[in-house]
Amino acid sequence: MKGTPRISALSHSTPIDLSDVEEASLRTLVVANILGEIVRARKRNLIPSTAIVLEEAHNYVSSEETPSSVLVRDLIRGARHIGVGVILVSQRPAGIHRDAINVANTHIIFRLKGTDLEYVKQFAPLTKEELEEIPLLPDGVAYVTGPIVRGGHAIKVRIRERRTLHGGHSISFI
Repeated sequence: MKGTPRISALSHSTPIDLSDVEEASLRTLVVANILGEIVRARKRNLIPSTAIVLEEAHNYVSSEETPSSVLVRDLIRGARHIGVGVILVSQRPAGIHRDAINVANTHIIFRLKGTDLEYVKQFAPLTKEELEEIPLLPDGVAYVTGPIVRGGHAIKVRIRERRTLHGGHSISFI
């Protein structure tokens, strides 16, 4: 398209902090709007293939049937077909709508217990032994399941320690 600005294929991230938006449905509508704009831009080939990370995903793709959460789920479902990957991150997977988890190709499961573990075992092909081990996993250890894993079985991985500064690191006053 002549005269249309195009974003370069350089790798960069743009964090959007919605923690100051108190109304949950408004936060979800903001996420839906941003996702919608990204999907439309990708369809018009204005941006390269990209990945969107939804931290605390249970707040935006909740198991509740609100108009905004339905909109986000629909965007996630259609986005992967046009080169927009959506990564859902949550410490409370039981709060994420089952359709969103079903659409996810890969699951990375860190230590979980209770209702969250019960919920995840519906979607992840884990053995009885692996399920028993998940509540006991040490920090930085997870099971990875999905089509990227040969044979469709879960593999246990250790995530290396961060090599960069943590964005939320507090300075020492003493």
